[in-house]
Amino acid sequence: MIDPSVLDLLNAVLRRVPDNAIDIVAGAASFDQIEHIWSFAKAKNNASIIDTMRREADRLAASVRTRIMEGRRIDLGKGAVGYRGATFERRLAVVIDMADRLSCEAISSLVLSLYARLQHEWETERPHINDGVDVLRALDGTRSVASDDLERMKVAIEQALLKEASTGCQSDELRELICVIDTSDPDDPAVSAARSAFNHYRRSIFDQELSECRSLEQFDGLVEDLELFRDHLRVEVSALIQRVEESKAEFEENESAYADHMEDEWKERWRQDRY
Repeated sequence: MIDPSVLDLLNAVLRRVPDNAIDIVAGAASFDQIEHIWSFAKAKNNASIIDTMRREADRLAASVRTRIMEGRRIDLGKGAVGYRGATFERRLAVVIDMADRLSCEAISSLVLSLYARLQHEWETERPHINDGVDVLRALDGTRSVASDDLERMKVAIEQALLKEASTGCQSDELRELICVIDTSDPDDPAVSAARSAFNHYRRSIFDQELSECRSLEQFDGLVEDLELFRDHLRVEVSALIQRVEESKAEFEENESAYADHMEDEWKERWRQDRY
């Protein structure tokens, strides 16, 4: 919505008559619409919507079942392709969350079929690391997946994400991945794979990320990520941190010089306008 007041009105309508949320999900044209309503339903003060969705969960399951399997790949012609809608990793994380919160067997039954669809997707497309991490977090403590299936899914997803990370990933992706794997044993294969991912990041991606820092917060965030890699993967990052600090100091100096220049320019214009 361009006008925030229109969005506020629509949100108020959903809160007042939660059955509207059910109708929106039932008539959704894409999974993104379902996820949007679901995110809104989980927000503070929207318990009535969750209660209504729990009561109508079987009806919701029919729409969810249809939308979760829709393909993302679009042929744009001349060898170009595009992608639309939520990743299959994202869809799986949302469906697991819905199954747990709504305690609905009809939605729980969709988890394994969607997981199979995700496996099929990975035969031709690269895994999405951050969304895959959300799936691993959703699987922790879920009541909607049998224990044998749960362990099998977690191992397969973790391995796929680590393999993808080892071919190249951003610092935020590696950070999120490290937060969901056990790094206590330095000789564990998962830790070794994460360390390989860091080595690739250091060689091929760090320079680009450093050059793209445009604020003090971004420099500080990069340092925090490097310290996390050091502590969990037992890798050497002192030289990288020093480069970040040097670039940060240069950035601060340039920002200060620019601020002084703009102040001098303003004073000059003020004097010209005055006289």
